[in-house]
Amino acid sequence: MDAFVARMEGWQQDLVRPLAALIAKEAPGASAYIKWGHPVWDHAGPFALVKAAKAHVTLGFWRGGQMRDADGILEGDSDGMRYVRIQSGQRLPASLAALVHEALALNQKHGDPLKR
Repeated sequence: MDAFVARMEGWQQDLVRPLAALIAKEAPGASAYIKWGHPVWDHAGPFALVKAAKAHVTLGFWRGGQMRDADGILEGDSDGMRYVRIQSGQRLPASLAALVHEALALNQKHGDPLKR
């Protein structure tokens, strides 16, 4: 994971490193690996991924369409994947920790979102 992040642009690293640390803190039993060309976090199936784009970093949640989003930060209209876009210079939204917890709980309840 560290080698993958090290190849990102500097501002992307400045977002992805604390984002990965937040996920590691909030989901200590989760595995982190590179799959589909992106960092992925897995616990009873994948629950989150990070994708670095030219102008933002995206944090996606596989079960985002099922999540309560009290702060309205999740984008997308899918029943499955929803995401948060974080621009260069933005701070990580405070509600991300709660979203990580909810993503874990949904995977524990429903199992791997890739197995239907």
